[in-house]
Amino acid sequence: LSYETGTVANTFEGAFSSGNAALKPYRAHNLDAGGEWYFARGGMLSVGVFAKFIENPIFVQSTLLSDVDFANRRFARLTISQPLNAERADIIGIEAAFQQQFTFLPGVLAGFGVELNGTLVDSTLRLPSGRTSAFPQQSSFLYGAQLFYQAGRVEASLAWHNTGKSLIAPGGLDFQDQYNDDLRRLDAKISVELFDAASKT
Repeated sequence: LSYETGTVANTFEGAFSSGNAALKPYRAHNLDAGGEWYFARGGMLSVGVFAKFIENPIFVQSTLLSDVDFANRRFARLTISQPLNAERADIIGIEAAFQQQFTFLPGVLAGFGVELNGTLVDSTLRLPSGRTSAFPQQSSFLYGAQLFYQAGRVEASLAWHNTGKSLIAPGGLDFQDQYNDDLRRLDAKISVELFDAASKT
């Protein structure tokens, strides 16, 4: 139990997480298929499809209570979280990636290349209450782009990725569901080989 003084006098705001000894283990059946096409030197196109069917999936349900007495304190707002078993869950998706190094360009430019990728996912979690939601921590759309350089002793990349909105925890009611917003990330790295690996042997 964690809490702090609430905005209303003589009350608190807090969160309580409990365990669940009655949880059942989940079982998943997975199907995957994919293909790659190397259409040119330094070029590749890949496509994959996947499906996961889960029995007794485990999720954390979050319930918001207002004006409630708990642990000898009066809470204006108290969030209670507990792991539960859902009836079943389905996750189905398709992913694709394209990569091309510009080996057809002259000189140092031949080391540059691009990579694009994207994933579409449809997920459903059937809750004990009978309603459905997306599967927790599963975004519906993920995509990214990368500019890279590979030549001689130098490797470098500049990559941008977007992870779409995802469910954190379903609530007791629809409006109590908690979500993460889109996550956008920019990464840059460079590495230089200072010594010839062959000279170390």
